[in-house]
Amino acid sequence: MSRFLRSALLVSGFAFSVASCSTLNLPKAHLGGGTPVPRSSSSASKTASVKKETRTAAPKPAAPVARSSSASKPASKPATTGTTAAAKKPTSSGTTAKSGSAKTATKRASLEERRLDVVDYAEQFKGIVYKNAGKTPYTGFDCSGFTSYVMKGFGVELSPSSNEQSQDGVEVDLEYVKPGDLIFFGTDDKVQHVAIVYKNDDEGIFCVHSTSSRGVIVENVTESSYWKPRIMFARDVLSPR
Repeated sequence: MSRFLRSALLVSGFAFSVASCSTLNLPKAHLGGGTPVPRSSSSASKTASVKKETRTAAPKPAAPVARSSSASKPASKPATTGTTAAAKKPTSSGTTAKSGSAKTATKRASLEERRLDVVDYAEQFKGIVYKNAGKTPYTGFDCSGFTSYVMKGFGVELSPSSNEQSQDGVEVDLEYVKPGDLIFFGTDDKVQHVAIVYKNDDEGIFCVHSTSSRGVIVENVTESSYWKPRIMFARDVLSPR
């Protein structure tokens, strides 16, 4: 067979194959190339429309009902408020205006309260050890360091030693000493110790002080065989001068 005839037959066969594929509506992929045929647009659009219709048809939840302003807020009472304010104002003014005698009484009362505050504060240090020249509860106290520390808490600056403190304030009769006064002890007219009066009653004079043997204690010095013969005098360092 000649080369020309063989080529003609091959071309005729290829043409027949293409014609057959076109007749049968086969995808081009079967011919060795091309991409898969997508779904028809009509079916896709139908599905989308169905979904869209379904979403559109779904009912929306109802909006919450807002509470009325009258229900959420308590009713105001301007009349009552005004009456209360008016009632308080004259009472306050009347209380503020005090007579001269009332002011003097208040001043005395505040001084007595201050004395009690001093001894209450001093009592809190019971058990703190004695330390020579000690001036704080962190190291321990000597007698004058203790009195200085306590009085400083109430704005009263004392001299550093018991001998110098015996010159502070004003002297008072031992029979009439009050809480917060200072009592001095010694021999041969030489001051050797100082204590704070805790109370003075029918049982005697009680003092809170820092002792070399027991640290800070509260005791009745007029019943002590050691301290009673050494009592010298007392001074008031709290009363204004």
